[in-house]
Amino acid sequence: MFFTKNNYLKIAILFFLTYTKVFSQNQWEFLRGYLNYSQATNNYYTSPHTINPLNKPSSREHCGSGIYNNKIWIYGGEGNDSGFDMWYYDIKAKDWVFVANKGYNAVYADLGIESQTSHPGHRSRMASSIDKNGNFYIFGGDTKDLGFHTGRNDLWKYNTNTDKWTWLGGSNTHSSAGSYNSGTEPDWPRARYRTRGWFDADGNYWIFGGLYYDGVNSPYPLNDMWKFDVSSNIWTCETGDCNTLHQPNTPSGVYPNNVGETSTAYSPRARGDFGYWLDNDANFWLYAGFNGEVHAGGQLLWDTWMYNTKTHEWTLKTLEGAPSNTSPGWQGEPMCWLGNDGLPWMKLVNRSIWKFNNNHWENQRFEAADTWAPPILVNNEPFVANSENQPGSHYTTFNHIKTDSAVYLFNGYGLGFDNNPNFTGALWQYNLEVLPPPNLQFTIAKDDFVPSGASPYTSSTREISIENLGTVTARNVEVTIGLSPQNNYSAMNLNNIVISDNNNLPIPNISTTSSPYTNPDALNSAACNYDPTIYKSTIKVLIPKIEAGKTIKISSLVEHCMANFDLPTNYHYSWNYWGFSANYKDDAGRSYTKTPQYNNAAKTLDSYKWSEYKAPMPTLSNSTSSQAFTIELGSGVVGNPSNNQDIGINFTNAQARLDLTLPQNVFLENGNLMDIVGEYAVSSGTSLQLFNVNASSIDFGLTKSNNTQSYIIRFPASHYLPIRRIRVKLRAKSTPVDFANIKAEIRTTFNNNYADFDYGWKPGSK
Repeated sequence: MFFTKNNYLKIAILFFLTYTKVFSQNQWEFLRGYLNYSQATNNYYTSPHTINPLNKPSSREHCGSGIYNNKIWIYGGEGNDSGFDMWYYDIKAKDWVFVANKGYNAVYADLGIESQTSHPGHRSRMASSIDKNGNFYIFGGDTKDLGFHTGRNDLWKYNTNTDKWTWLGGSNTHSSAGSYNSGTEPDWPRARYRTRGWFDADGNYWIFGGLYYDGVNSPYPLNDMWKFDVSSNIWTCETGDCNTLHQPNTPSGVYPNNVGETSTAYSPRARGDFGYWLDNDANFWLYAGFNGEVHAGGQLLWDTWMYNTKTHEWTLKTLEGAPSNTSPGWQGEPMCWLGNDGLPWMKLVNRSIWKFNNNHWENQRFEAADTWAPPILVNNEPFVANSENQPGSHYTTFNHIKTDSAVYLFNGYGLGFDNNPNFTGALWQYNLEVLPPPNLQFTIAKDDFVPSGASPYTSSTREISIENLGTVTARNVEVTIGLSPQNNYSAMNLNNIVISDNNNLPIPNISTTSSPYTNPDALNSAACNYDPTIYKSTIKVLIPKIEAGKTIKISSLVEHCMANFDLPTNYHYSWNYWGFSANYKDDAGRSYTKTPQYNNAAKTLDSYKWSEYKAPMPTLSNSTSSQAFTIELGSGVVGNPSNNQDIGINFTNAQARLDLTLPQNVFLENGNLMDIVGEYAVSSGTSLQLFNVNASSIDFGLTKSNNTQSYIIRFPASHYLPIRRIRVKLRAKSTPVDFANIKAEIRTTFNNNYADFDYGWKPGSK
């Protein structure tokens, strides 16, 4: 079943039931303008660029519109004193401002250059939208060159900051056929009107559908979708029958056998004046519209489609029936906006409000399908929201003029206080339901510190868990993971960034950007030879969305360079300080910030400073038997706890390492750890007490040779000075002893957990 617009105005009331959902939000308030539309034939303003409470644009329909920086911009439209005038409504000041009126006839000059003279002239029923930089784009539209609705295919950009137009391309005459795959001309959309335009998140401008009039035949509907790359000025036909004319009120497009099916081969029927949305996942939504020119008997449609702009797939979401309280039915020119819940919403001509949820339309305020009524304004009071307030019933092309707290309605064809159908000129505000913000909980899930890998490079793992504990989706979650500036010798490997879900399954197609690793120490550049194309000191991970109840994990492998070991003065390398921050948005586009969070156990993987001591070798008498002797290392006085020449540094849980190089005939006296004793001091009130501790382990040294033995002495917590001196009991099996080949070195480290022979220790050099 199809309805024409004229019949739609005249059909008797089918339903009398009105169902209203009452919220603290979701209420209308009248702002400015004319409420008796038949009397609102003229613009009123004092002077351009002047705020005045008396300023009013004339009543009109099908003007271009957009919103930027809390200003609602309109251009042209069809009405007695409109078509080539520019206005904006200042939301904060609550007043209209007249900007300019450059004349009825377009001026095509200075192609591609912002101009004082160029402008599009009289225009209505165009595709329009404002980008994030305040550029107001319009494509095509109706110029009535042939006395009837006549389309163009020119593309214009108006800079709201400079008040200048730029003619970006397209024909300077009406009814251009455009170009597609001609081989000689760049692709360009056909002339059209009753089309729609929008910007995607990447700043590209899109249009879909519309009608083409050749001056002879009834206007042809179109079903092609085009994308304009604003950086290259290139149009690309993305889907549909590119620049192909379809007969009005006849089947076109490719429909699946069943609702819910998806394919790149599908496409919707050709149409104009449809409802449309771009959701937060970059999907384009389409609802209903006219399958031809409404004033020439174009029939209403009732299908809902979704187009994935990334995969180029169409999905038929619904085929509606007759209008009822469970279906919006056949419709044209609905007022559309994307709700704060991220769902498509629309207000119909009869003032019903619907949203698309769980694969079907749900009414939020229902009136009978063919009920037409004048506005309701309690106490004739502007700027006051009221559950009884209602704009008059009317068609409108005012779409997606929205802030995070309200959506706005202006212009169209409907009823005013005088109850006569005419062009409309009142500005209304519909207050949106404010949803709670996403509740993201950030946790450091893994910070293992445990080194692995061959020296001088080692690695450790960082893992962040992000759980959405709220009831709404978090979008555009940008997580920045950074290593501390002290972390000069650590970097993250891009090949080892893993993003996974609740079940630890990898999530593909997550984008990352990063800052390259830069080595600040030329002395160590050879040892820290990170490839800057792979290794980064800062990584940004962009997650498109984290739905309520979901968890995302980001895991990064950090590699550590332990500095140039040939430099005895090196110390304080590979600190483990790191942190992260995040920015994200909700479905309404509101921004939130996660303040920087740092790892709680921030400390060094191996922050070390080398201290070398020569062992005072004893003089042994010649003997045929083995000789026992003791090497005492350290420059302090034995038994004097106040001596300040202790080996090591004042740092909790520090360690010392003793490297001995012994001739083949020299051994530990008893061959066990009792032969190595360290002396340390412990604070006891105002005095110090001396204690001894034996070595905790024995291993062969870095060279792994049989004649080089290495010993580690570990010290308990809460000591005052980590080590005063070390005594080693040795035995020589024969005399004389080759003392020249006995070498002893002590090294100390701040760290208490990970001083391992193959990790972080400088090779001995005497």
